[in-house]
Amino acid sequence: MKVIKPLNLIVIAALWFFLAGCTATRQKNESRMPFTIEILRDSREVVLTQTLPWEEQMMGYFKVLKIAPDFWQMWYSSWDNKRKDDYSDYLVYAYSKDGKNWIKEIPGRKNNILQGTGHPQKDGIVEQDVFIEPSAEFPYRMIYTAKDANDNDKEKTFIEESKDGINWINKNVLWNEKHDSQFPVIQKDSLYYIYLRHWDMKDKVRYRTIGLAVT
Repeated sequence: MKVIKPLNLIVIAALWFFLAGCTATRQKNESRMPFTIEILRDSREVVLTQTLPWEEQMMGYFKVLKIAPDFWQMWYSSWDNKRKDDYSDYLVYAYSKDGKNWIKEIPGRKNNILQGTGHPQKDGIVEQDVFIEPSAEFPYRMIYTAKDANDNDKEKTFIEESKDGINWINKNVLWNEKHDSQFPVIQKDSLYYIYLRHWDMKDKVRYRTIGLAVT
């Protein structure tokens, strides 16, 4: 697997505040970003509820892909009531035939857990994003933050790949530092735009901004 390396890192703090506070607006700065955003008013509805023991405390970081006209896949994180650490979580999976009714199941398994074993372990992953490179042998790609057990549990950004979105292999370090915020990955022309949350220290104060890596 060819590991993605950032060619350029641009801090876009305004993007974070836009995404956090927008209601029914559209982002039009297409010269800066390869997409537009529109959020429809009164479009909220319940899609998923906490029904499993490993979802009792919290669920989050949902990513949904429409793979075929009648097949949708979802990846998300969950924590049980023993949670003591972000990484004592589970990467879980669901699928749907209509994008509204979801089945929390991995075919052939007793649960829908892809990775992570919960507290007291810290072997889970967070802030994951899944995207597809259709022409690749392993078209599914997942970027996430985790602790590196081989490097004193240092927080790093990793990438893995998969043929089906369920069985993941070829784990590599993407960045030797922590980035997060679900890594929206958008492909336009011959470039990939990876949006990420970046932590910056100044005078012992930690600031949170949004970064853009283009590869």
